[in-house]
Amino acid sequence: MQQSNIKKTSRAGNPYTTFKLDSGSKQITVFSYGHLSVEEDDQVVVVGKFYKERRVGRSTFKNEIDASPKEGGSVRKKQ
Repeated sequence: MQQSNIKKTSRAGNPYTTFKLDSGSKQITVFSYGHLSVEEDDQVVVVGKFYKERRVGRSTFKNEIDASPKEGGSVRKKQ
């Protein structure tokens, strides 16, 4: 189950999407460059690199999957 789909553009002008995958007892954040065409409550398949903790500039992100295509990742709706 997906929730909190957020499509934004960075200060540098790069579009990106973040959302949380929720299995009921656990939650993980998914990040991808570009604005993805997934909506609230879509079932998705995510391929990417998991980071327990990652620093980007002054920000720290925990328990995140980077599903950016340039990193070899992808997000697609489950059929």
